[in-house]
Amino acid sequence: MRGESSTLPLGVVDPAASYRSGLSSALSDAGFAPTELADPRDWAATAGRRVLLWTVRSPEDWKGFKELRGLNPELVLVALLVDLTPDAYAEALRSGAVAAVAWEAAPEDIVKVLAAALAGDTLIPAGVAQALAAKLPAIEDRDWITHEELTWLSILADGGTVHDLAEKVGYSERALYRLLHALYGRLGVSNRTEAILQASRRGLLD
Repeated sequence: MRGESSTLPLGVVDPAASYRSGLSSALSDAGFAPTELADPRDWAATAGRRVLLWTVRSPEDWKGFKELRGLNPELVLVALLVDLTPDAYAEALRSGAVAAVAWEAAPEDIVKVLAAALAGDTLIPAGVAQALAAKLPAIEDRDWITHEELTWLSILADGGTVHDLAEKVGYSERALYRLLHALYGRLGVSNRTEAILQASRRGLLD
């Protein structure tokens, strides 16, 4: 990892000096110029692209982790996870991390995850990816989305309003809003526009 990595500011946050030192040594060997940080906030807030590896051990660590999101939009945040559950990986990504990796992973594996993050990719263990995917509805499941709901989305996609749709299908607007909200949740979106785009991407409106 040479080129950008040799000049890109990189900080390491962990309460154990021995861990910071060992990881920093491995990162140096990979072409980075790491800095061991006691308080990363001022460092992270400095303008420009920079990378921060932060060990997350407790709920308090998550709080500090999330605060970094608004400090620098170019910050590449990588979580070093002590808790290796799928939920912890998901929380890291929800909290603004580009990637997450096991705290106890071999240094060369941490470097691989870091390299992928800098390239815009997220590497996670296959078991974690499968566990997260298992929480999503299966497209082939007939109960996932009904023919009636597909009709609603088609009408909305053609420019119909919720009022128009409610009159057409015989629901009150209030009841239909509740049903649509539940449908949006199953699609993993929060509004009508996103629902139509998601359904279109999945070929549900074809």
